[in-house]
Amino acid sequence: MNRKVLIFAILLAIISSACNREYSAQEKIPLNEGWQFSEAGKAHWLPAKVPGVVHTDLLKAGEIPELFYGCNEKDLQWIGEKDWVYRLSFEAHNDWKRWHRQELVFEGLDTWAEVFLNGKKIIDADNMFRTWKVDVKDKLLPGKNVIEVRFKSALQKFLTDSVALGYPLPGGRWNTSRKAAYHFGWDWGPRFITCGIWKPVYLQLSGKMSVGDVWISNDSITSEIASLSLHLSIDSDLPKGEKITVSLKPEGERQPIVQSVISTGEGESQFKIPFNIYRPKFWWCNGLGEPFLYHWRLEVKSSSGWVYTQSLTHGIRTVELVRNSDDYGESFFFKLNGVPVYAKGANYIPSHSFPPEVTPEHYRKVMREAVFANMNMLRVWGGGIYENEYFYELADSLGIMIWQDFMFACALYPGTHDFLENARMEAVDQVKRLRQHPSVVIWCGNNESDEAWHNWGYQKQYGMSPELQDTIWKHYTRLFHEILPEVVRQWCPNVPYVSSSPQTGWGRPESMTAGDSHYWGVWWGKEPFEKYLEKVPRFMSEFGFQAMPEISTLRMFQPNTADTLFSPQLRCHQKHPTGFETIAAYLQREGVEPVSVEEYIYLTQLIQARGVGLGIAAQRASRPRCMGSLYWQLNDCWPVTSWSSIDFAGNRKALHYVAKELYDTLALAIFINNNNLYVFALNDTRNVIKGQVDINIRFFDGNVKNLNSDAIKMTPLASQEIFSLPVKFLPEAGNYIIEAIIKGQGFERVSTFIPGKLSQLKLRNAHITCKIEPTKGGYYLNFSADQPVAWLQVYLSETPALFSKNYIHLWPGKQHRVFCQTSLDIQALEKQLRYYSLNQYLTKNK
Repeated sequence: MNRKVLIFAILLAIISSACNREYSAQEKIPLNEGWQFSEAGKAHWLPAKVPGVVHTDLLKAGEIPELFYGCNEKDLQWIGEKDWVYRLSFEAHNDWKRWHRQELVFEGLDTWAEVFLNGKKIIDADNMFRTWKVDVKDKLLPGKNVIEVRFKSALQKFLTDSVALGYPLPGGRWNTSRKAAYHFGWDWGPRFITCGIWKPVYLQLSGKMSVGDVWISNDSITSEIASLSLHLSIDSDLPKGEKITVSLKPEGERQPIVQSVISTGEGESQFKIPFNIYRPKFWWCNGLGEPFLYHWRLEVKSSSGWVYTQSLTHGIRTVELVRNSDDYGESFFFKLNGVPVYAKGANYIPSHSFPPEVTPEHYRKVMREAVFANMNMLRVWGGGIYENEYFYELADSLGIMIWQDFMFACALYPGTHDFLENARMEAVDQVKRLRQHPSVVIWCGNNESDEAWHNWGYQKQYGMSPELQDTIWKHYTRLFHEILPEVVRQWCPNVPYVSSSPQTGWGRPESMTAGDSHYWGVWWGKEPFEKYLEKVPRFMSEFGFQAMPEISTLRMFQPNTADTLFSPQLRCHQKHPTGFETIAAYLQREGVEPVSVEEYIYLTQLIQARGVGLGIAAQRASRPRCMGSLYWQLNDCWPVTSWSSIDFAGNRKALHYVAKELYDTLALAIFINNNNLYVFALNDTRNVIKGQVDINIRFFDGNVKNLNSDAIKMTPLASQEIFSLPVKFLPEAGNYIIEAIIKGQGFERVSTFIPGKLSQLKLRNAHITCKIEPTKGGYYLNFSADQPVAWLQVYLSETPALFSKNYIHLWPGKQHRVFCQTSLDIQALEKQLRYYSLNQYLTKNK
């Protein structure tokens, strides 16, 4: 090859390479490291964690004692009364200049904050739940730059704003600001009015083509074909008419399922690209099928070489909230892919008083607990936060449907233009963020605000004139009946919306015939647990009872030397004003009176499980009249006596094991109602299930009496009564357990019911042995006893642990195996292992 030919070849290669050159359309520069904070006006600068909040920053800096320990909460209220400042110095790099846009993005500022860049104000934030962004290309300096975020006290801001409003607005001190309500304290949570940069902060660098608002809608779905649409927006500085190729490929594959060439001009343009999936795999909730997810790779490429890529996860499903007139009133249930679903689950509150402290592992643990208990729905309660993206990703992958409240709770809200527009923008942010998740099956305007206005006596309490009442209700209607449903219709049209949960208070008869219900006659009304048999609504979205956490959780706020009933520390971790008194009333009805912390833990967990379990059983048995059971509550945000079924340390209370049994896809419900014993078979599968049922009386003296043995055919998606017997034909309560067993091909379900009060049970002192067997991930605990044992509780004295089952019954001659998941070595396990039964309590007190 001569020299001229060689030079020509090299030039051709250079030109070809330049023509094929690709440029990343966007780049994210994290700005989470290197922050400092100080009380405003003090210039006492300390290291800060971002994402984080001021309370945990003060703790890590050694400025305050442990937040949850003892009664420290009351001594730390000064933090919420102060203003705080955060700052960051960072270097701007020369290569940033090539980017057409340089946006500073705060995904979350809690709550009232002014943001300055190099001394110039660039953001006035007033909403914890919105993303704040501003183009700073012309504001960045070469070299060093300084961001300063000045947080105003949310408490002080409330005092100012409530006066400026000019009229009393019912509710807590959260209703004039868009901040998590539970930060102001609740009847299960502490009052820590915090502030901080609670979500990531970064620079978003964009080229001549910026892609955003990407999502896939389910337009029309059958078993043969799913018609979908890819939606995206492109903000372009490209020459008008330049071609852009959009392709969507399955992850790891080269062949696109969507490929479209579009043209764009200057400014932002919206695009909708339809495509089909043939013989689609549906996303199902836990228990009904596989929560199948499609994983795709989006590529957007301009002819001039700007390239944007994004991974997308999508679930193909339809969801419908069915509200039709029927013989009972009006139905309220979900259809998933055309199949009626009995919703089984609990209410979810934030997993920590300070949300940035919740780790991915913690989210995994909480979601695994929902699956362990056979749940298929969690209600994200409106007094907390819109949860972290990972929470919803886990729900997608595990088949947990999410009832999503907007973050409004137990209050009425201002109707000013600024407040309503702020709320609208918040809703747009959150609905657009969460609409891609198949797990989100309903949006709800608020928690109990409608009920509060109509049933809690605010009008009389605040001495409201008729004109003021009309004004407040008009503002309520504008927000919850107009603004929020319009946002959902516009940005997430295939997901239902309801204005409030519930729409009728529990004291009104119509709460049992239409809509969802929060039934608090048990607990707040101190009605007996048997009231659950009568008060069965169309969909129970709140009901519950308190119980103590495990002893290892108490160690998070008090030493064992303080283990006395109702110690000051224990009272500081009971937030209900009459919590201990209410629990005492129910314990007295059972004829039991604990005298130690250990007994109190045992008995409160036992009556919680018995009481709430009775409610679940009654609701499940009444299908299709009732189509949902969501008890209050799944989890805690700090170590506390509360309604939760798993405590703050992750221990399962007795209720969690009862929920696991009653929420199973095949289950048995046993109870006495109207002087009759009933046994119901519950089948949540889409198949007919055949088996053999045996119903026995197991006497504490060892004798067994069979009440019924029969073949059974369980109807799909149904509850059916399989046995009933007048109580007069049963022996006197106190000396036996009723046991129901269903066996079939590949399955066996056992359920038990003990009539009578706890104090009536004629249990004998039993000798219990436990043989420990090491295995992968923990130990098998093999229990045996020489007498029948009722409700054996197993726990560790110092360390949280997970048990496969608990509060179990033991029978002589039969070994009962329990798996204990723990990282302790066998010597530590033997030292900490404890078990306690009702036999021990009753025989000790005879």
